[in-house]
Amino acid sequence: MSAKEEFLRGFSDREVKEARSRLERAIPVALGIVTSDNATVVEATKFCQRLKDSPNGWKICAVEIMERVRSLQPERCLFYLEVILTALSADGGKRYLGSAEETRSSLRLTMGKFAQLVSSEPGKFPKYLRIKVAVVIVAILRYEYPQKWSNFFVDLVRGLKNGLGHVDFFMRILQALDQDIIGFDEQRTKDMKMRVNAIKDHMRKNSIPEIVHALIKIVNSMAKSQSDFAKRAVELIREYSAWIPVEIITSKGFLQQIYAYINDGNLRCAAVDVLNEVIQRRNIEPHHKIKIIQQTKVLDLLSSVRAADREYTEALARLADSIATVCIAACRYMDTKAREALQAKGEDLKRLATISINVAQKSILLFLKFAQHPDFSIAEQGLDCMDSYIHFLHHVERFASVQISKEQKHLLNAMIELQIVKMAYPNNFDSYDEEVEEDFDRFRMNLENQIVNLVRFFPKITMSVVLRKLHMVIRNLRDVRPQIVEATMRAFFRSHEALSLEERT
Repeated sequence: MSAKEEFLRGFSDREVKEARSRLERAIPVALGIVTSDNATVVEATKFCQRLKDSPNGWKICAVEIMERVRSLQPERCLFYLEVILTALSADGGKRYLGSAEETRSSLRLTMGKFAQLVSSEPGKFPKYLRIKVAVVIVAILRYEYPQKWSNFFVDLVRGLKNGLGHVDFFMRILQALDQDIIGFDEQRTKDMKMRVNAIKDHMRKNSIPEIVHALIKIVNSMAKSQSDFAKRAVELIREYSAWIPVEIITSKGFLQQIYAYINDGNLRCAAVDVLNEVIQRRNIEPHHKIKIIQQTKVLDLLSSVRAADREYTEALARLADSIATVCIAACRYMDTKAREALQAKGEDLKRLATISINVAQKSILLFLKFAQHPDFSIAEQGLDCMDSYIHFLHHVERFASVQISKEQKHLLNAMIELQIVKMAYPNNFDSYDEEVEEDFDRFRMNLENQIVNLVRFFPKITMSVVLRKLHMVIRNLRDVRPQIVEATMRAFFRSHEALSLEERT
């Protein structure tokens, strides 16, 4: 039985002919391609919706694509794809799953040929249509990979040698896959979670290394000639970094590639974000995360690079924040485990905890360097690590009865000074749009809350810095920006409010 016969099994010739004839007339009217009176538009829209909601309407749309894809208007083709996507998604894909295996196989074949067509002749199909084809194929993969479509990724990678259109479609598939399957979705049913986990497990074992290798090859071959493609490929490496086996991530070859991209102005932000995603990997034991941080030598990178434009500086600040936050969490975890462990193992855990907090403190210092950038969004990247560090030191001093070190006091001083300066409204604040103003106000409120916590936890250290800053501003009142004066006064009053009556005197 042919693919067409499979799709139309159960339909009479008259039903098929009538449905396709009505579709031919209704779709242009419903989509506004052809102008018509309101009554006709309403009727055409209702017909299209009924087709989308019907159990078997998607099969007629599949036949339309199979037979007429080269001659169809893009808008009409998009509608057919949306009907098929509805069948794949609505009610857990019951319409699709309830079809015979032969019918499902015919859809895989039809969409596979459509993918080949949009890859081979990308100029004939608008971007939105190519994206929709990728989305529909990924929706099919939910149910058919790896059992029925096990060679999908092998064929996809193999097709890369056939030209830019195939490279473009390869990356669109990966993007759709990341959004539809890899990304977390709390609304998934139990059955769908099982399907998704099976796909992830199979891909992790069989496809991810090959996909990453293909993406690196795209970057290396197109960094100069097709810079947009190269950048998209690095961004996809970032999206898939949580899947890459640790032994590949920490390998010399992989890291050399990523560090090489950091030297390319077009790729450097995405490359830094790859390292950031690697550092934040979930489901990895804290001591393994510390090992990854050491093996990737990200601190050496942050120490050696020079911040340039705002976007790059923000990426560097974000990486420094992630390293510090991860290391502080690892230190607290290992401190807790050390108290529970036998002596020998406890000593090893304490040593790792010390390494962790030292790395965190170095990373915070580097963050403070990047945060000197005039744009407040850079400093905003470090709110998490500063907050984590404040609470960590408070915990150590209060519950472990350990006095904070001279180095830690210096780091707190530097943080407080930055917080006061960054509380100042920017010179061009009035020219910001409303959304940016709201972002800054939230950022400023977070800084105020951190200063309040610092006063509560470390009153002498905090008030010493605040008063020193206040005296400096008063002595140089004529030379200091009014915004700095206001921020310093506000920091003083908020700090003073947080002091107990005894501490105030």
